[in-house]
Amino acid sequence: MDLIETLSRYYVFRYKINSAVQFYHEMVEKIDKYNAIIGANMFKSKSIVLTFPFALAVCMHCIYVYLFTSSMYYYRDDIEKILINVTTIGFSIQMLAKLYTFLYGRQNMVELHKLNLIYFENNHVGSETVKKALFKNAKFTYVVLQLVVIYLFTLLILMTAPFLLYSVISSKRLLPFVFEWSHSENWIAYSVNIVIQAICFFYVVVGTYSTDATFIVYLLTGCGQIDAIGAMLQDLNTMIEDGASEQQITEQITRIVKLHQHLMLYMSDLESKFSGYFLTTLGVLSFIMIVSMCALILINWATGLLLVLIATCQLLFVCSLGTYWQIKCDKLLVDVWSLQWYRLSVRNQKSFLLLLNGAQAPLNLTAIFTPLDMSAYLSIHRTLYSICMLLIQFTE
Repeated sequence: MDLIETLSRYYVFRYKINSAVQFYHEMVEKIDKYNAIIGANMFKSKSIVLTFPFALAVCMHCIYVYLFTSSMYYYRDDIEKILINVTTIGFSIQMLAKLYTFLYGRQNMVELHKLNLIYFENNHVGSETVKKALFKNAKFTYVVLQLVVIYLFTLLILMTAPFLLYSVISSKRLLPFVFEWSHSENWIAYSVNIVIQAICFFYVVVGTYSTDATFIVYLLTGCGQIDAIGAMLQDLNTMIEDGASEQQITEQITRIVKLHQHLMLYMSDLESKFSGYFLTTLGVLSFIMIVSMCALILINWATGLLLVLIATCQLLFVCSLGTYWQIKCDKLLVDVWSLQWYRLSVRNQKSFLLLLNGAQAPLNLTAIFTPLDMSAYLSIHRTLYSICMLLIQFTE
């Protein structure tokens, strides 16, 4: 958390947090503003699905599909153009996966939101120790969300500005991608093409932020619940050392066990609702990296290196959050073991045993078939490295 404290000194990462409840509601409102751009709503039970922004986003995707198909036919004899065009399929599939997970399965997102509201309404944040732990978790969540904004904003600029600048200062019209409305190289055709590609990529960026930010808030709220349990265990140790009454200790243990049961239910729902989405994400990003590296090695497509960087950053983000959750689960187990359980009554020792059994069998995030952690990230890159070495030997 020292790094978080350092980053919080900068304006872009600075945010006034009064309480964990206030922070959660404000982040939900912030994400809803991005959701409105694409006509999505992931937090309200009753919502109109077929809105104009949503219809516009779907229309842009249909335009992309048409332009992709027509460009593939037009450049059917140009293997370089075809290879470059194929790389964009991954973004299209990823957007469809987001559409299915967050809009078709919108009620799943609403259910998770309701579980969070129940968690905050139960008032587990009474002591100063718990408030301090949740405050740190909220600061970490905000820093992660801001890093995603910076990453996506930089991505949008890198995928549009260099190509536009190059086309202005040279006689060659250069586009980021190959799907084109018109295959002419005059300025009018070029302007139409780059505007369409920029709009499509803008929707990719906004859709990525709104969905990924929703997952970040949900997952790190779960991590905040672990922090709250750890802080409550510290308070329980203090109560035992200070000789608190049996009733007070029993009430504290009951609160801890109930919160842990809520955490297990919440994370079980979260894992089941996101596992299919993350399987698609890992597959799509791996596909983008492999095809982009093939284009880079075989035809010296420089933009392929940028797409590899984009995909590997997204993979790192997803897998690192899974590893962060595992670290939190390990910390919870250490906190449980640190409790002076031998000074509890027999009845409370039985309650402690229930908590210990639950902490020893945490729910890890998965992509259905594989754990969602840094081991998956390294495995994908080892495969990519092997393919690259094979292609380099083949070209030699």
